[in-house]
Amino acid sequence: MQQLVILGGGFAGLWAALVAAREALVADRPLAITLVAPDDALTVRPRLYEPFSPAFRAALRDVLELATTRRVALMCAEADFRHCHRQLIADSLVLAGAEVRHISAPDNAAPHEFHPALCAARNPPVYNAGLSGDLFD
Repeated sequence: MQQLVILGGGFAGLWAALVAAREALVADRPLAITLVAPDDALTVRPRLYEPFSPAFRAALRDVLELATTRRVALMCAEADFRHCHRQLIADSLVLAGAEVRHISAPDNAAPHEFHPALCAARNPPVYNAGLSGDLFD
């Protein structure tokens, strides 16, 4: 039996496990999947008008610290960053002074653009849920 170990239990890890399980089932190949995550629950945080949690800010600090010594790639199962949590992470990283580029193809690394509902003047920044945008559609 093949084994698959997925590091990270966020949306990307969860979807990677689900897709792998489906593909194994369709191919009629047994697959053991292990999902390694710091918590045994997935937290969905749809109330984007609230300031980011202390846990989000701590994780953001970790990414920023790591980025001082090497390149960091944040990946997700969603192809378009504007339709997932990477939009929120990228907004926060740019506000903290980091350079963020979205790689959509081997020869395309576009600079990040803030979400239209971002209220960057607030500290911490929040998202105006009354504005339309991909995260709110």
